[in-house]
Amino acid sequence: MMLPIPRHSLKLLPALALLLAAPSCGTSSTPAADAGAAVPDAGADAPVSPRRSFWVYSQAPLAGGVPTPLPDAVVAFDPPGGPRQEVTTGPDGLASLTGEITGGMITVAAPGHATFTALDVSPEALSALPPNNVGKPSTDMVVALTYTGTDRTVQLSGKLTGKQAPDSPVTLTTRGLQARVGVAGGTYSLRVPKGLPLFVVGLEGTGSATGREVTYTGARFFKVEGPAPTADTTLDLDVSQGALPSATSTFKVELPGGASGPLGGSSIAFCQTQSADSGLLLGITAKSAPSADLASFTCELRAASADISPEALQTLVAVQTADGAVSVAGALGPVPDGTVWKDLLPPPALTIATVKRTDPIPTEGLPKEATTCQLNLTYREQLVWAAVGPFGRPCPSAITLPEPPSGTTLPATLRASLIGLADPVEVPGRKGDLFFKRVSVSRTFTVTTR
Repeated sequence: MMLPIPRHSLKLLPALALLLAAPSCGTSSTPAADAGAAVPDAGADAPVSPRRSFWVYSQAPLAGGVPTPLPDAVVAFDPPGGPRQEVTTGPDGLASLTGEITGGMITVAAPGHATFTALDVSPEALSALPPNNVGKPSTDMVVALTYTGTDRTVQLSGKLTGKQAPDSPVTLTTRGLQARVGVAGGTYSLRVPKGLPLFVVGLEGTGSATGREVTYTGARFFKVEGPAPTADTTLDLDVSQGALPSATSTFKVELPGGASGPLGGSSIAFCQTQSADSGLLLGITAKSAPSADLASFTCELRAASADISPEALQTLVAVQTADGAVSVAGALGPVPDGTVWKDLLPPPALTIATVKRTDPIPTEGLPKEATTCQLNLTYREQLVWAAVGPFGRPCPSAITLPEPPSGTTLPATLRASLIGLADPVEVPGRKGDLFFKRVSVSRTFTVTTR
């Protein structure tokens, strides 16, 4: 099986950050040759404790790519009642855990990657996972860690010319990497994947919000392609070139419970299209405003046309409440003009502002419709640690993070959010690769680690 770990940090302008997709995760019926069975000890009369194979990979840089085995990752298993068992992966990414795994948590850490915790590795929890996609036996556990380093990227920088106005804002995103920069001046700097053909999409225009209305004027999309960079590169961009055709669609976003419901009040709405893999931005809210009865929003989406294969396109609508909580509904691919979005999840209700890492974090505020829960810890908007609850089962009443694996150093203060995910569907053509159609993200709170 492949343990569910978040891959994609989706960013909704102006500044909404959430996770909407999980990587391949699963179980199948193919038995392992030796996993989970007693292994004879040379010269011993009795078998030693069973071993469980645990494979750690580094996330592939491009959708559909092959994950890379990750050596020297630390795998920490905390069984119910303890004690902790720690093992380190070899050159092939394999670590062997000793003893039966009947429950507890597993945490994996490696330099240049976000730490990951599976909050429940009981047989019941693991049995709900779809198959892994790296050819490992069903009794083996597999995880692909989210890459957060810089050694697989290069810095692209230079001048921005051809803008509609000297101070016109430009947003740049790239295929194959969760990277986004927004600049208003005449220069830019963007990290892009090393060794992959250059594919950058830019958006020029100005966004603003007045009350509950959101507008984006002068939207102009452009594309930059080129050979694969292998070192930091200077490249001036003329934003008036490489224009992408675009069109406008209009959606209706119904608020559960209407104006007095959990998404009413002073909320605002957004709509967007982007890559489900890298967050490559291809569509923006042209205009969003509440209806006369305040029970819904009308959202106009301005979306560009571009072939971003092998990455998958997604269309999103989001409603953000006054405290920063967000409810998102999404679909894979483009969505027809006139679509009505219903049944958005209510935002998580939180009463906490600051907690210690060792404190239980209550999850009762997550919507009851959520079938998977997640706790994200970030530092300077980058994912540091993700803890994911049972897939397809109710969330625990509280999440208590384990001790970080040996050698892991955390910043003194982290920002955190609780996430409820519902309605997973498989991305076409990708075995076990899941997209969640409804997501509810709490306002952020602080986690201290010292």
